[in-house]
Amino acid sequence: MAELTGRRLVFFPRATAPALYDEMLTTLARHGCTPEAVVDPPGPDVAGALVLTGSAVALVPRTAPPPGTVWRPLTGTPLAWRTSTAWPTGSGGPAVRLFAEAAHEALTEHGGLLPQPPNPPLFPRPAMEFPL
Repeated sequence: MAELTGRRLVFFPRATAPALYDEMLTTLARHGCTPEAVVDPPGPDVAGALVLTGSAVALVPRTAPPPGTVWRPLTGTPLAWRTSTAWPTGSGGPAVRLFAEAAHEALTEHGGLLPQPPNPPLFPRPAMEFPL
């Protein structure tokens, strides 16, 4: 990931998932990546155009790359997007189990979700990442 230092990073808006956004940038920093800038484009066309300029990268799951771009895996598994479901206590009946099974199948077989590696490293989180 250190090789991405100095490039603009095309990323989702922080407001959509602040904890994930902060965790991803912290993980990049831990692995030696300091982006020149983090860009929140207004849409996928603009994101693709930024990547096509050659000065920006986008961290995305493996997909068929658009013409003119190439997808490269990161070495190891430094980044992980975890997915979970939640429901009220006492309402976990058969429908919840079926939903969880269907979601797991869709995400693993069609969405590229990988199983969590055994014993992933744990990093303590500060109470507040950035001073206000």
